[in-house]
Amino acid sequence: MTGSFYDVYPEGYFENYDGGSWQPAMCNIDMNRSFPASWRPMKNSEAYPCRGIETRAIAEFMTTHQNIFACIDFHCGSGGILRPLMSSDDYLNQEDRHLIEDVGRLAECITGLPLIHEREYQEPGDRPEEAYGCTGEWCYHALGISSYVIELGNGFTGIGLPTDVILKNWRFVENYDWLHQIVNHHRRSGKEILVPWKKFTHPQLGEIEIGGMKNGLAYYMCPPDMVSVIPKTTQFLLEHAAMGPRLVLAKPQVTSFGSGVYRIRTQCMNIGRFGTTVMSGAEGPMAQSDVSIRLSSKEKPVTILSRPARFTISKLDSMERVSAEWFIQGTENQCIQITASHCKCTTVTAEFHL
Repeated sequence: MTGSFYDVYPEGYFENYDGGSWQPAMCNIDMNRSFPASWRPMKNSEAYPCRGIETRAIAEFMTTHQNIFACIDFHCGSGGILRPLMSSDDYLNQEDRHLIEDVGRLAECITGLPLIHEREYQEPGDRPEEAYGCTGEWCYHALGISSYVIELGNGFTGIGLPTDVILKNWRFVENYDWLHQIVNHHRRSGKEILVPWKKFTHPQLGEIEIGGMKNGLAYYMCPPDMVSVIPKTTQFLLEHAAMGPRLVLAKPQVTSFGSGVYRIRTQCMNIGRFGTTVMSGAEGPMAQSDVSIRLSSKEKPVTILSRPARFTISKLDSMERVSAEWFIQGTENQCIQITASHCKCTTVTAEFHL
């Protein structure tokens, strides 16, 4: 073969360059292979879970804010709502699977993006990729929260290609006219994604040429394409956020038996779409916490005659209720409070006078 031939490398500098031959970096770290659930070493994982400061910051924030009950990752792959888990559904509580699919179908309806099992987000017919340390696995197994990945789209979806066609032909992207179409699509939007090659003096390598496709635009995404996408995904995000467990207290019933003895009854109900555990199959310590229903007095300590001052309930499913009853020694017109709380809910209080 005759003619000019070139090696193409990402723009930048060589660390500790010694003038020798060039080679690409040994690996690219993927944060979504580095969380502490179903983790094992992979070519693109960190050396151990949460080693990187970015991954660790996310993990520390989410584990120190136990009120978080839901998570959405926004990515720039070909359009889709990816539902957990990356592992087989054999490892998924079936009650959770139904809930995950129901919420996922709502996302599909709102956004128009297809609902896809994470294991099936690949070329049809390929053996499912075993990816470990993913955010979704960690959110489910360790935190017990509702988690989805929204693939917003990219340059390929921008030129009208459906997700299944992109996945089916991903290995052959450069064999098609797609990149040429993407360049023209950007130009019609007043954007230029193809930089003409020009000579440049590199401080380490000497005379080279720089140019080509701008890889920093997430698979060549054309930002104006997001104008129609983002409002829909934001709507789902708000709908998802509104599904959290929500405690309410029934009006307390007070019965006086004389001599300062009172019986107090109430009911606590979860009217949220999610139960207080959110994902029932989660086993991590962060996923398990009790609902607390506590009786107290603002003015002076109240004497509990029958039961402890606080009831603890392991969980309240959606639309489930539980009764609480106390016999107390109090005084007429004494101010009493009943408080219901859970780490993933807003605390509610009923206040009344004997």
